[in-house]
Amino acid sequence: MAYMASSTWLHILLAAVFTTVAADDGPACLDQEAMQNLKASLVFPTGSSVVYGMESWNKPNACGWNGIFCDVSGRVWKVNIEGFNLGGTLTAAGLGSLPNLRELYAKLNKFTSLPSDLFANLTKLEVVSLDQNTYLSPWNIPESLTAARNLSSFSAVNSNVQGTLPEFLTGENFPVLRFLDLSLHSLSGPIPSQLPATLETLRLSALNQEHHLSGEIPDLSHFTSLKELDVDYNDLTGPVPENIPSTLQVLSMAGNQLTGPIPLSIASLTSLTKLDLSLNQLSGEIPDLSRLTTLQEVDLAGNSLTGAIPPTITGLTNLSTLDLSENQLSGEIPDLSPLASLKNLYTRNNSLTGPVPESLVNLTLLENVILAENSLTGTIPRSITRLTHLSELDLSYNQLSGCVPPMTTGDYGDEEVIKTEGNAGITGTCPP
Repeated sequence: MAYMASSTWLHILLAAVFTTVAADDGPACLDQEAMQNLKASLVFPTGSSVVYGMESWNKPNACGWNGIFCDVSGRVWKVNIEGFNLGGTLTAAGLGSLPNLRELYAKLNKFTSLPSDLFANLTKLEVVSLDQNTYLSPWNIPESLTAARNLSSFSAVNSNVQGTLPEFLTGENFPVLRFLDLSLHSLSGPIPSQLPATLETLRLSALNQEHHLSGEIPDLSHFTSLKELDVDYNDLTGPVPENIPSTLQVLSMAGNQLTGPIPLSIASLTSLTKLDLSLNQLSGEIPDLSRLTTLQEVDLAGNSLTGAIPPTITGLTNLSTLDLSENQLSGEIPDLSPLASLKNLYTRNNSLTGPVPESLVNLTLLENVILAENSLTGTIPRSITRLTHLSELDLSYNQLSGCVPPMTTGDYGDEEVIKTEGNAGITGTCPP
């Protein structure tokens, strides 16, 4: 009787073990054929490039593979192969034959091609991430993507996207698209005027010097929820649009050929945290931005802005970086004491006059102050040495005189913080 009892318990224990193993692999995969096709289309890394857990792809049940997520019925709903170092291609017979797929995360791989019909049957797709697939042959955003009417996020950063932004990229085809990131692209042609109004993030910064988006920035007024707009380093022309959505938090248009003044309407973007209009051909004076109290970064460098630095800029009490370099600004540097969060101040290569402001000592978080190539006069305030976070104060090529307060940094205290080259009136280091 004791033998029979122990035998019964052994069978129960073994059954529990095997049930646990099966549960670990998930339900039986109903997309097994498509998953085997996907596996066959990929080139797996070897040696030190192998990602931990990839041995699971040898299991007979794809629901137990690393990065594959199945629902309770055994349908694959998410594929997360980020950073797996996979080569090959994502085929329509493999990945494209997963009818319940909602999320695809495939960045940081080495895929070589994407077929144009990849998305044709993925009608439930909501999220696509193909970032940093730098081995991809040049590819266009395929029209098969329109099958995914529930798409809310599509990103292909630095993944060799070329051609033009397609006309089918509209709100009619993508009624819930909120996130579109094609940064570091090789696209050309204009920005379509009918991009989905539901977009909250639109990133179109360029990489390839031979391929840029061109033309004027279209009407933005139909974007009712846009929070981030980044079109850096393209070949866009015309003015900065007047009708920028008031919901915007990040506005970045650096490195284009935009002309005209900075529109006064920017002063109404009260949620803005970053404003970057650098390296354009903007002219006129800096408008009153004092209402933009959430701004943390303002970069207007490399334009043709004139007039004085407006004293109203001191209303930007959360500002961390202010870059006004390479313009035609004149007058004195105003008292910036209210900018208690300021860490970086750049006014290089303007026509600023007057002294180095004594009030800089009140900005206790300052790390980098570049005031070189202006017409500043007078002496260097000794109080500057009280700025304990300061790593560089560049006063080169001004008209300063007197001695330089001793101030060093670096691991060995051997790097001069204050740079004064090109100031004929400088007499050397001040005595301690």
